[in-house]
Parts: sequence; structure tokens; C-alpha cells
Amino acid sequence: MTARMISLAAVALITAFPTFARAAEDAPPKSLDPRLKVELFAEHPQIVTPTGTDVDHLGRVWAIESNTHHRASDYQRHDSDRVLILRDTNNDGRADDIVVFTDGLVHTMSIAVRPDGAVYIATRKEVLLFRDTDGDGKADSRERILHLDTPGDYPHNGLAGFAFDALGWMYIGMGENLGADYKLIGTDGSVETGGGEGGNIFRCRPDGSKLTRFATGFWNPYASCFDTFGRMFTVDNDPDSRPPCRLLHTIRGGDYGYRYRNGRRGVHPFTSWNGELPGTLPMVAGTGEAPSGIVAYESDGFPEEYIGSLLVGSWGDHRIDRFQLKPRGTSFTSKAEPLIVGGENFRPVGLAVAPDGSLYFTDWVLKDYPVHGHGRIWRVSAVDEPQQEVIDVATIPGRPVAKLKELLKSKRIEVRRAAATALAKTTEARKESVAVFVDKQMPRRGKIEMVWALGRTISAAEFWQTSLEWSQRVDPDNGLGPEFKAGQVVLGELNQTDDDWSKNTQISPEDIKPVVESTLSTWVNMYVQRDHTIVLAILDWMGPRSYKKLPPEEDYTKIGAGFQKLDPFIFGKLLHVVRQSFSARLLFKLATVDSTPRPRARLGFFLALRQKAPKLKAAAEAGLTDPSPDIQRAAVQWIAEEDFQDLRPKLRQLLTDGNLSTDLFEATLAALAILDGVERDGDFKTKIKNEIDGSQYVLQLVADPQQKPQLRARALRALDPANAGLNEKLFNDLLAVADPVLTLETVRTLQASPMPTAAQLLTGIARDENLETNVRAEALVGLAAQPIDAASRELLTSLLSSDNRVLQIEALRAVRKIPPKEFDAELNTTLADLSTLVMRAKGDDVTDVDRELTEQLARTLIASGTEVSPELTALVPERPQGIQEWQKLLEQPGDADAGRRVFFHSAGAGCYRCHTVNGRGGNIGPELSKVAGTLKQDKLVQSILEPSAEIAPQFSGWSFVMQDGKVHSGLILAQDREGKVTIGDTQGNVLELLSNEIDERVPQKTSIMPEKLLDQLTVREFRDLLAYLETLK
Repeated sequence: MTARMISLAAVALITAFPTFARAAEDAPPKSLDPRLKVELFAEHPQIVTPTGTDVDHLGRVWAIESNTHHRASDYQRHDSDRVLILRDTNNDGRADDIVVFTDGLVHTMSIAVRPDGAVYIATRKEVLLFRDTDGDGKADSRERILHLDTPGDYPHNGLAGFAFDALGWMYIGMGENLGADYKLIGTDGSVETGGGEGGNIFRCRPDGSKLTRFATGFWNPYASCFDTFGRMFTVDNDPDSRPPCRLLHTIRGGDYGYRYRNGRRGVHPFTSWNGELPGTLPMVAGTGEAPSGIVAYESDGFPEEYIGSLLVGSWGDHRIDRFQLKPRGTSFTSKAEPLIVGGENFRPVGLAVAPDGSLYFTDWVLKDYPVHGHGRIWRVSAVDEPQQEVIDVATIPGRPVAKLKELLKSKRIEVRRAAATALAKTTEARKESVAVFVDKQMPRRGKIEMVWALGRTISAAEFWQTSLEWSQRVDPDNGLGPEFKAGQVVLGELNQTDDDWSKNTQISPEDIKPVVESTLSTWVNMYVQRDHTIVLAILDWMGPRSYKKLPPEEDYTKIGAGFQKLDPFIFGKLLHVVRQSFSARLLFKLATVDSTPRPRARLGFFLALRQKAPKLKAAAEAGLTDPSPDIQRAAVQWIAEEDFQDLRPKLRQLLTDGNLSTDLFEATLAALAILDGVERDGDFKTKIKNEIDGSQYVLQLVADPQQKPQLRARALRALDPANAGLNEKLFNDLLAVADPVLTLETVRTLQASPMPTAAQLLTGIARDENLETNVRAEALVGLAAQPIDAASRELLTSLLSSDNRVLQIEALRAVRKIPPKEFDAELNTTLADLSTLVMRAKGDDVTDVDRELTEQLARTLIASGTEVSPELTALVPERPQGIQEWQKLLEQPGDADAGRRVFFHSAGAGCYRCHTVNGRGGNIGPELSKVAGTLKQDKLVQSILEPSAEIAPQFSGWSFVMQDGKVHSGLILAQDREGKVTIGDTQGNVLELLSNEIDERVPQKTSIMPEKLLDQLTVREFRDLLAYLETLK
């Protein structure tokens, strides 16, 4: 082609794809680790809108080119998706040889190249297996492995995300499918069905047989991987209003909480996102927006400390993060550490590690969902790439035994695996495996691969005998390590039934039963204390087993003890085991108080019963009368989700119980709304907490004078204070009842009411000397949140001269909301008189309340612009220094009622702006209605004094550097397809940012709680606040 023709072709391409020039303006992505570099491997027009990728044993890059994803009518590229093989033949770092392996595909998401050259490809509705039999780089055969039968047709919430475990099982993710019914069909006729339950991960044999559901409760589990130790990790995209996206530790039988049928947005009370509901599992960490690729790095191209790290791409946040795993019980926690970052036109999708240890990833480039004609592939490698032989794993079989053992020490997982497989196929496999296990120089990764290899290649009986030899030769102190866990997994896979165990171990059926039952019932005492991670492996190989006779009654107690464990993975895994092992009749019995007195153990049996027999209406009905609120809540959810319409009256009756917890009350409202088909979307502007709104039921209870005052108060607490039905007449009617509980709740509702006459009502309540002090004080909290007019200022001034210290203190807090220029002469004089009075108190006459009054007065004078005298300053209590001194301060009792006023006061720490308690407050930070049930006092103190010491994954903050130079920091509340990012800042404000105006996103290492929060609290306020938090159980 001549220079002129090349130039004309370039003009034509730019004309056809006018946004390409804009995409090219971005600086290329960069590595934040100076030891790594990012280089362009291929770009448009070589490949466009790429999705999945893989790298084979020869170093060839395989990539899917998407041409059908939301394809526009005027799109000018290829008419179908295709798979390309890209090579760099002249070693200049750029692809120069590209072959089309196959095309004719639609909505193609993922690709995996097997060591033997066969290629798996996942489209939205199929998993296909291709082979190149003549070596020309083009597919010669095509075989369907899995078929998804569904009316759902959204491009990227069907099948996607291959993963392969060390024993050869294949795993594939499936998104929520917009709730459509589906059948996933394997090659042997095995079928999994569903619709509305959310996303799933399925597993099958490589030929598509033995298909089963592996885990559920996802939104869109777009990518997964296994690490050396057999642990599976998944990245799950978040629903519209339930960030962050999740990095998950995925286990067999795991339920990760999301239910599409309960609302797409993910904020329904029956939806769990971080293990909030019993039986659901929490995330390892939050990820960036739209994670689309994940790898467990097990190679030798990066610095050694990267081995074992998870690398995750974020399409929406333009970066690749590194996650270093830290043990947490039987699972892990982690934090995102940005590794590769780019601009707005950097959209990483698929990730793959090459034989030389470098990382390749595809780049969608633009934010546009429709295919657009742009795309890139990047390569990440060491700045100083290691000069070493890159072993082709295809050459490993047939090497001498000594060489194979040496290769077991390789940092590359595929080399270790190929060497272990070759070693396991030798005639002396058992002898050599024992030698590997006792070799102190052999890294654990090599030993583990030997276990996996034997599990793949020798018979179950041989493996049993080999494991006995290991146990006799291995140091007992080291026997319960990762190798032991791998062995348990293999034993479980090779012996699915008791008959298998009997045949392969030569233990009679009569003898194997006690062994099985004893293992299941005593695992808590045997294993939890040694190595938590082994518990999951033990339970895994017990899971497929079913009891042919009921175990002795004492075993129920031991199994119930497992449910008592707070570790959610133990609880969830035991649910899976019990569901498969016990009959519905037995579970129904165990789910009663008579059989299982301990509530959490009973809850475990109850949840297992629901999974076992979801249509067992009698069990759901029985749960409504259980004394445990958690079981009642689970029963309410069961009734709603299974549409037991004839139990609706019982839910209405439950709603009239004035002693219901906030959680159970809201769950009952949601259940009634589901049964009645009432739906409503929520958002952060209107502060609707649930996707299915039950306010109509609540308002009826509040307005009904025939209901008990306590119930009306409870219902009022569940209503949004801005509800249109809460008008002045209704508030006056509620106050006229003159019930202390209802009056107090009415005042607390008025505190947040936008009604124009709210301040007038609150002023009248605060003036009323016939009301209890706490009610009047709560009214003053509400006044402080309103614009303080002349009448309110006159009231506050008069209360400063009151002989009621509680009202004086609340008046001082409220006065601080008055702008200094609006302090009139009367108010200044009253403050001066109060200062004189305070300074007269001396010696034993000074009470703790007097000291609080003094500190509040000093703060008010400072806020008014008045100088505080040295004499008054000297009376202000000395503040503790350090967490231990603050902890010691709590030896003196605090006032919980005063602490609640501190929590909800606008002139102080402002806890309520971000945190919800019993239905009141903001939606940005953690919900605190039961905080004292999960955090002991020392942890509560630390959360206030050192909020950054421990941050839950879903509450990690971000800083957004805008193109105009402004920086916004906060917690991500939502991200939508239109390019808006909703965040909550440290003051509880909700901001909307446009993605295309964000220049950089930086994860914060500190909490989003306001800095120097403690400085906003007096010594007494701190003590009172802790007293209040400790009542929240």
C-alpha cells in the first residue's frame, strides 16, 4: 500500500469512527508500581471492543472481538463476534500476526484455552468447545457443552466467566438474567432451572456433564478464578443502588444474598449484599465499578511479593487493582490497591497471565455500551524483565522424575501442575508423592499440586491408601496445612456416597456410618482450633453424604454448636451440609424450641428446612410464633417469597405487635407489599430505603385511634418523616393522646419533618412544663435543626435561666446554631449571667452535670464570637489523652437518653447524618440499630477515636479528582449507566458526579467519618453517646 493510500485509509477510519481521536487523547494507562511497565500490544483496527482473553502455552494471545453488543444499525464492522489469535513475531512488543480462529458468534463474553489446545467460548446462551485439528490456527470443530434456554436476551447478564479447579471441574457464571425463567442444560441431560433468584455459578465436567448449581445470590458474577490452594474467587457487579461491586470468596452451596425477584436495585430488606442476613456470605472486599476480569497471580514475571495476589480489572473506574488476602475466620478480607490506572477512555475487561509471567488485558476504550469500533490490548511486565527460560508446559511430560520434582518448585502454577501430573502418572507415583511430602525443601505449593495431580490421575482406592501413607510420614504439627485441606477436597470428590467410601477404603458399610457421623458432629472441636480454613474442606466432603438412619440425639447438639459459631462461612457451609443430610421431617423437628433451645442453632435448622422444602407452609407458619426475632423474620421472608397468600392475615396480626424490632417490623411491611404486589423504586434523594414500600400499611396504623399508643408509636418510627400523610392535624392528634411513648416518638418525628409548622409545634412542646424533661429536651434537639426564628430564640434564652440542667444544656447546644450576628442583647446578657453563676460553684458543690454545663457554655461562647474568660476556661473538664484514658472514662455511667440526643443533634458530631438507628437517620454509613450486639465497648470506642483502624469493604471511601481541579471525597452510593456517580460525603450530603468529568479516582485509606470527630464532643457527651450505643442490641 502506498503512503497516500495509507493516509486515505486513516482518514476513512477516523470518519467512520469519529470518537477515535477523542479516545486517543487520553494518556496511556500507567503502573503505580515503578517496577512494572504497561505497553500497547494491539489496537484498533486490529481488534475492536474486545471482551474475554486468554494466553496459551505458546504465548499466543486469544481475544474475543465483540461486534454484536448493543449493535447499532449503522455499525460498519464485522457482522458477528469473532475470536482472534494475536502474535508478536518480530519481538517488538506489538502484535503483527492476527488469525481469525472462529466467527459467527453473538454476545460472546469469555474464552479459555485448554493446555491441549481446545478452546472454550461462552456466549450469552451457550458454552461451546472448539478444536483446531490441523494446526492452522482456525477452528475445525464446534461442540455445544452447555445450553441456556431462556427468553432473556440482554447481552452481558447471561453466561460468562470461566474458571477451572485443580481437579478438572469447569465453572461458569450466569448473571441475574433480568429475572427471566431459564433452563441450563448439560450434555448428559442434567438441568438446572430458575428465574428471579439472582445470578449463579454452575459447575460441570469439562464435557458438559454432571451440571450442578455451585453457588447463588450474585448480581452478575462476570469472572472467577482459582488460586493454588483450591480457593475460588469471583468478582460480582453491583445492582443499581447497592455498591460496591464485590470480590467474593466463593464456596460450594454459598448464598451471597442478592435476589432479583425482590427488586433490581438491591436495597430490599430481603436482599443481602455483605452477609447482613443469616445464611448469606460477606464479601472479601469492595472492588471498583464493573469488575470484568480476575486472575490469581501465580507466576514469575512480577516481583515475588505478587505471588498469591488477586488482580482485578475495573471497567467503570479505569484501573486494575491488586488485592492481598488477609485471613478472617474461615475466609479473607482485603483492600483494593490500585496498580494500573488510566483515563476516561481506559476500560479494562478480560485479564490473562502469559507463560513469561506478564499480564495481558483487553480494553473496551469508550464508556459506550454499543459496539463502537475501538479497542486495545495491553501488556504489563517488569521494567527489567527476567532473563530466564520460559518452559513450554507441553514439553514437561516424559521428563525424568528428578527433573519433575525440581519443576514442582517453579513459581509458575501451570509448570507445577504439569510436572505434578506427569509425576502422578509414573509407575512409582505413590512412592514419589510421599517423598515429595516429606521433602522439607519442597515448597507447599509444590506439595499441594501433587495432591491435586493424584486426585486427577489415580483411583479413589489408591488415593485413600496414599493418604494413609502421607499421614504416617508427615509431621503431625504440619499435617493440617493446605496440603491436608487439598486432600480432604479430593477425598470428597472421589467418594460421593457412603458406598463409595466403603468400596474404596475397605471399611464395611456398618463401620463407615459411625466414621461419617462422628466426623460431621465433632469437626468443631477437632479442626476449628487448629486451622479455620480446613473446616470448610471437611464440611465439603461431608456435604454430599445423606444419612440412611438418624444420628444419635447428642449429635444434634454438636451440629447445632456449629451454627452457634459467628463465622458466616461455617454457618453457610453447615446449612448446605444439613440441608443435604437431614430429611425435611427431621429438620422441622429440630427447628422447634423443644428440640433446639439455642436460638441461633434453631435458626440454622430453620433456614436449612426452607432450602430443603420451600413449599412447606406449615413450617413457615410455625416460625411466626418462634420466640427468636431472627426466626420470625426468616419466616416472614419465607411467606412472602413463596407467595403464601393465606398467611397474609397472620402477617397483619404480627404487624400489630408493638414490641417488634425495627428490622422485623420493616420485614413484615415488605412481605405484605410483596403479597399485595405493591412496588416502588427508591433513590437517595427521596431516601426511600426499600424497593417495595409498605408506608401505606404503616400510615393506617399511625392514624388509627383504635390502635394501642405503643403500636402507633412503633409504626410512626417506621415512617419517613417527610411522608405526605404526616400533616399538622395528625401530629396534633398524636400529641393529644398524651401517652408518654407516643408523645416522645411524635417529637422525634417532628425533628426531621419538613412541615412548615414543625418548629411551631416543637416550640410549644419545649415550653410545656407538664411534659417530661426528656420530651422537652428532644423538642429542643428538633428546634436546633430548624431555622431559629424570634420565638425560638426567646424560648432558648428563657431556658438558659432554667433551674433544669438538662434543658439548660440542650438550650446551649441549640443556641450554637444561631449565627453570631443574630445574638441579641438579651441573649448575650443571659449568657454572661450564666457564666457568672457557673464560676460561683466550687468544691463538692460541683456535679458532673455542672461540669458538662460549663463545657457547653464555653463552646457556645466561642461559637458566638465571645472571648471565654480564663476563670471559666479553668473549670472546663480536662480531656483524656489516648484511647486508654477515654476507655477509663467509661467506668462512670453515662445517660443513654442524653446520648441519643447527642447522636441526633445537628450542632455536634452529627452521627445521624450518615447512620441509621431504628429507621431514623442517613443511609451513608453502617446501620447501627444492633451495633452493641456485634461490637463490644472497646470496639465502639475505637470506632469513634480511630475510625480508620478497621473499615468494612462496603464503606471504603474514595476521592474523586474532577477535571476542573475540585476534589470530592465520600462513599459511593450508586453508579448508573448514564454515567452518574452518587456519593455521600463526610457531612452526610449526597452529591452526583458525572463520570466524564472525573479525572482520577483514588481509594482512601482513611474512614469517611469526619476528621477530629472527638473534638466535636464534650467529655460528658462522649460518655453519654457510648451509653446510648450500648443500648442498641
